[in-house]
Amino acid sequence: MKAFIVPWLREADPRALAVVRLILFGYAWPGFRFGSKASFAEFEGVSWHPIGIPALLQVPLLSPAGLDIVGVLITFTTGFALLGFGYRLTAPLAAFLKLYASWVVQSSGKVNHGGLLFTLVLFVIAFSHAADAWAVDAFLRRRKGFPRPGPSAEYHWPVHFIALLCVTMYGAAGLTKLGVSGPEWALGDGLRLRFLSHHFTHQPPTRLGVWLADYPLVCRVLASASLCLEFASPLALWNRSVYRTVLPCLALLQLMIWLTLGVRFREMVATFACLLPWGALIARLDALRSTWVARERERLRAAT
Repeated sequence: MKAFIVPWLREADPRALAVVRLILFGYAWPGFRFGSKASFAEFEGVSWHPIGIPALLQVPLLSPAGLDIVGVLITFTTGFALLGFGYRLTAPLAAFLKLYASWVVQSSGKVNHGGLLFTLVLFVIAFSHAADAWAVDAFLRRRKGFPRPGPSAEYHWPVHFIALLCVTMYGAAGLTKLGVSGPEWALGDGLRLRFLSHHFTHQPPTRLGVWLADYPLVCRVLASASLCLEFASPLALWNRSVYRTVLPCLALLQLMIWLTLGVRFREMVATFACLLPWGALIARLDALRSTWVARERERLRAAT
């Protein structure tokens, strides 16, 4: 149990969490345009089937005008959260609006697996102290005389929570494959047939999948390896060495899915980017900056 709890208590630099905020809300921000889901209002009464907790709460499907307003609010709230302005209000509001927009799309029959995880990740970062550095809010607090925050567990637990969501999703995917198809998913020709069919139904950037399909045994090995990786991914939360191995392998798995099957989970790119060692990179840059400053001072002192 200690091995599971200790990682949550590690201290981290507030700037590392700020990088995560910039990545996630930078991806979520639709830019200088107002993305609208108004067309999905037409699905009501046709293929509209509300799902999940919003359905249990009887959350209504808004009119086209209402969905237009949701799109405008998403643009403003995600933009303000990206800048770290009024973060305590704008970030949670942006997360709830993105959740509603995602729910509308999913309830209309358009499934987006990566988008579901990304929405949960937005909630994690929205209710954290991700605007304590490199943010408008942080700048305003310093103007009022508040000191810069130092390293704290407050800036690490959100990233660890994101990792928890990520490996749980992959673990659930592995369990589902075993539960539905059993060992046949790995030992049969399912992956090989997908390599061939996706070459015609999708647009893979390479012919790697077609080439691999010529080697049935290799396809079975790859299917077995991916299934074992997904099934074992939750173990990353219990051991740091396993964490450093499993997460890059999961990212590589997503890359191979795109290269061979032409299926792009764009949201997963942002999610995996959050798990990079930003704290170590920032510490390294700080050390290089300190060394450079010291050398410049010595040079100026010698010159005078």
